[in-house]
Amino acid sequence: MFQKVSAKIESLSDDKKTLIGLFLIFTSTLFFSLSNVMVKYISGRYSSFTIVFWRGWIGLVIIPLLARLHMKQLLGVNIKALLLRGFIGAITLILYFSAIKHTTLANSAGLFNTFPIFTPFIGVLFFKERWRYAYLFALIFALIGVWFVVRPNISTIGIGELFGLTSAFLAAWVVNLLRYLRKTDSVVSILFYFMIFTTILPLVPPGFKELTISFQGWYGLTLIAILSTFAQLLVTAGYTYCTATAGSIVSLFQLPITLFLSNLFLKEPLNISLGIGEALIFISGYLVTIPKKRIATHA
Repeated sequence: MFQKVSAKIESLSDDKKTLIGLFLIFTSTLFFSLSNVMVKYISGRYSSFTIVFWRGWIGLVIIPLLARLHMKQLLGVNIKALLLRGFIGAITLILYFSAIKHTTLANSAGLFNTFPIFTPFIGVLFFKERWRYAYLFALIFALIGVWFVVRPNISTIGIGELFGLTSAFLAAWVVNLLRYLRKTDSVVSILFYFMIFTTILPLVPPGFKELTISFQGWYGLTLIAILSTFAQLLVTAGYTYCTATAGSIVSLFQLPITLFLSNLFLKEPLNISLGIGEALIFISGYLVTIPKKRIATHA
C-alpha cells in the first residue's frame, strides 16, 4: 500500500510533491496536538518515561503490521543512520514529554516549536540542503509568532523550559535525518527503528513497578500511542517530499492548535497575543508553500 501511494506521488511534479508533503505535515499537527493535551492531562500520574514507553511498544506493533511483516523493508538499508535517527528521536520525545510535565503546555509547546531556528543551519552545514530566501522571512514571522503565543518570562525559566529547548535542538537533527534517510529507506523502516528506541530507552528509569501499574490506565496511554503513531506516519512521510526547513515551519501550526485545545480541555487561558501569533505562524506557513517558479516570476 505504502509503495503504491509513494510511487503515485513520485510521478508528480516537484511542486506538487512539495505541497503534498507540507499537507501531510500540517495534518500531523492536528494529531500531535491532541496527543500533547492528553500527555499533559495524565502527566501527573505517570512519568514521561512511562508515556514514551507506551507510545513506543504500541507503535512497534502497528508499524510491522502496516509493512505486512516484511522484514527486509523494516530493517532498511542505511542502518547507522536509522539507528542514529531512532536514538535521537527517542531522546527528543522523552525530553519533550518531560517539558510538558514540568512546565505549562504553552511553554513546552512554544519552546519545542523553536526547532525551525536550528533546522536550516543544520541542514545547510551537515546535509547539503539548499537555502531559499523565502525561508528567512518565514522564519522571522514564525519566531515572532511563537513569541506572541508563549510570551516567555525569563524569571520563571526552570528545568521544564530547559527540557523544551533541548528537545527543539534535537528535533532539528531528527528532521534533517528524515530527509537524508528518504534517499535510501522507507517510512516504515525509519519509524520501526524509532519505535524500537522509544520502547527500550524508557524501560530503566521508571522501573517495572510503575510500568506494571500503568496498565491500569491503559485506555488513555493507548489513545496517546495511536494518535501519535498515526501523526508520526504522516510527518515522516511529509518530510520525504519537502525540505526540512519548509516542513519545520509548517509544523509550527501545532503550537496554536495545541493551545486552543488546551484551553478547550484543560481551561488554559487564551488572549489577543495568541491570535496575533497564530496569524504570523500562518503567514510563515504560506511563504514556504510558494513554488520557486512563482517566486521567480514575481521577482
